[in-house]
Formats: sequence, C-alpha cells, structure tokens
Amino acid sequence: MVVAGAVRSDGLVAVGAAYASYQHGRVFALRSGTDGTTAAIWPVIVDGLLLLVTVELWRGQRGSGRWLAWAAFLFGISLSLCANIGAAPSLSLFGVTAAACPPFLCCLP
Repeated sequence: MVVAGAVRSDGLVAVGAAYASYQHGRVFALRSGTDGTTAAIWPVIVDGLLLLVTVELWRGQRGSGRWLAWAAFLFGISLSLCANIGAAPSLSLFGVTAAACPPFLCCLP
C-alpha cells in the first residue's frame, strides 16, 4: 500500500516536471526566434534524448558506450536547464530557482 502511494506520488511529480519543462522549452524556443511548430517539437527532442539516455544508463552495461551515454545525459540536462532558466519570467533568484526545478526533478530516482 505504501509502495503504491509512493509510485503514484513519483508519477505525479514526473508528470508535473515534464509539463513545466515542456512549457519552458517551448517558450525558450519561441523567444529564440523559431516558428511555432519547431518550438512545439524542440522540448520533445531534448526530453526524448534524456529519456533514451536514462534508459541506457539504467541498463547498467559496461563498455565504451557508457561514457558517451553520460556525456549525452549531461548535455541534455544542461540544455534543458538553460532552456528552463532562459524562459523564466524574471531573472530574480526566485524566478530562476523556480524555472530550474523541472530538470532537477526529472533527475531524481
């Protein structure tokens, strides 16, 4: 019962973080001058990269591709973090902190 509640809570946090990250990424892409279609797809590409790399890292296989997976993960998180901060309504401490939360929440186990 407790495990099921924890899984549901994790799911809600993940969905909320993904939604906020998507919205911030779309706003960032629009502010960068892309058209509406590209702005709608761009956050999916960044978050899709993170999803694929996370699955690869969870597999836990050793080998030469592991460092590439970590490099792609760090690149994806950095890109998502920059986009989220770039979409902050204000560059105040609280505005940047709130905007930076979704990428970090997606990294939590």
